Amino acid sequence: MKISIIWLSIIVSVMFFSCTPEIEDDYVRIDFSKNNQYLQYYSDTTAVLVKAHYHASPSRNGVFLDDKDTTFTANALFFRTSAVSPWTHHYTFGSDSNMYAAKRDGSKLYFRYEDTLLYIIDLKYPSGSNPDSVKITEFDSLLYPNILTSNNTDSTDIDYIDSLNNSAKWYKPYGQWKDEIINLYR
Repeated sequence: MKISIIWLSIIVSVMFFSCTPEIEDDYVRIDFSKNNQYLQYYSDTTAVLVKAHYHASPSRNGVFLDDKDTTFTANALFFRTSAVSPWTHHYTFGSDSNMYAAKRDGSKLYFRYEDTLLYIIDLKYPSGSNPDSVKITEFDSLLYPNILTSNNTDSTDIDYIDSLNNSAKWYKPYGQWKDEIINLYR
């Protein structure tokens, strides 16, 4: 009797473990990308438009969650009075990535937002010192048919601008944004 009970318990345990499905680890993986652009629009390199663009694409167990992709965009203008002076923040635009410089006229820099608005920024006034230093009007494509060509920004200037932003946060720093996305999936 004892032997049959032992055999029966062995058979039941084998059947129980063989019929139990394997439990897979459920995990979320997030692929991050930082595609920032640092656009200089003038030959004397006194203005840089930072077009911050971050992207996160989460997947669960190898399957991408397309509806959960997250993108962050921001636009900030940095300015310096000469090629050797330090960069300073001048203005932060809206978060859309369709912001382009349309014209430079003396101290005024004209930025086009899509095909609807025109930002006129007077660079002779430091950021926030004069409420009239930024004007927003309707964009007229006949007056500003092209966008300005841009130069490559030096990596030293990029590092300096990033360090300025990390301390003052005119737009969300990449590390902070990345941590926020990771915390959403914990």
